[in-house]
Amino acid sequence: MRRALLAGLLALGLVAPAAAAAPQPQARTDELLTIDVATGKVTRLATPQFVMGSCWGAQRLELLVERARDRAYVTYRPGRPPQVVHRPPNFGAMLLGADYAPGCGRVAESYMHLPGDPQTGSGVLVRDAGGHELFRLVEGGMAEDLFPLAWSADGSLLAVAMYEGDRGQVLHVVDGVTGAVVRRHVPANGVAGIDAVVGFSADNTTLTYDGDTGTGIAVARRVLDLRTGATTAAPAPDPFADTGVLPSATSPDGSLRAFTTPGPGGGPRGLAVVEQRPGAKPRTLLRRGPLEVRPLEWSPDGRTLAVVRHEPY
Repeated sequence: MRRALLAGLLALGLVAPAAAAAPQPQARTDELLTIDVATGKVTRLATPQFVMGSCWGAQRLELLVERARDRAYVTYRPGRPPQVVHRPPNFGAMLLGADYAPGCGRVAESYMHLPGDPQTGSGVLVRDAGGHELFRLVEGGMAEDLFPLAWSADGSLLAVAMYEGDRGQVLHVVDGVTGAVVRRHVPANGVAGIDAVVGFSADNTTLTYDGDTGTGIAVARRVLDLRTGATTAAPAPDPFADTGVLPSATSPDGSLRAFTTPGPGGGPRGLAVVEQRPGAKPRTLLRRGPLEVRPLEWSPDGRTLAVVRHEPY
C-alpha cells in the first residue's frame, strides 16, 4: 500500500525522490476528489500529503498542502497537472491551518513555534496570492489549537481571537489587506473566552461570536457592534442537539449542502448532498458511501464538489 502510494506521489511530482532508501515515517494522506453532483461521477485529482486549507476561485481549485518534504500552495485545473503556485518560506514554525479570503486572493495561516525553536509565540500570518506576507498578528504564548477566525464576505475584514497576557482572549478585527486594527474586543459579562467566530453581517457592521462560559458545555453567543463596541446576547446553539452530521459545505447560492454522515457503529462515513430551497422540503440529490470524506469546496457554479478522502495514519 505504501509503495503504491509513494509511486503515485512521485508520478504526480508531489514528492521528491529520496536520495537513499532510509525508512520514512508513515504520514496521514488526503486524496483529493471532485464529484459531479448531477451525475455522481467521481474524479481523482491528486493525493497531496495533507490538506491544510482550500479555496475554489473562478478559474482554479487551490489547496495549501503539507507534503513529504515541504508545504506548498498547489492549484488544480480540469485536465491539467497540479501546479505549485508558491512555497511559503519556512520561518521555523509549525503550520496549524489556513483560511482563505473569499475569492482566494489572500490566505490567513495559523502557526505556532514549538519549545526549543529560536523564536517563540504563535499567531496568524496573512499572504497575498503570490505568497508575499502582508501582515502578521502575533500572540505571546503557544497556541493550543487553530485560532478562531473569520473573513468578511467581501474580504475587507479579518477577525481573529488571540490571547493577550492578563487580558485573556481578545477579539481582534483588522483590515484584511493592511492589518490595521479596526476594533479590539475583550469578552465580558460571563464570557471567559471565544470558542468560535461565527461571522460578519452582510454590511460588516456587526460580528457574531460564540463565547466560552467556563462551564465546559454552555456557549454564550454574542453580537459585537463594530461601530460602538457594544455587545448584545443572541440565541446560542444547543450544545446537546444531535445534528447527525459532521463537516459540511454549502454551495455559493446557498441551495445545496454537502455533509458527511457517521456510519453504523462509528464506521465508514457516507457523503450526502441535500437541496434546500425556500418553501420546499429538503431533497437528497446525491448519496455515496461508505467513504471517509470531508467536503472541502464547491465550484463557483455549484455543480461540482471537491472532497478529501482520508487515509489512515
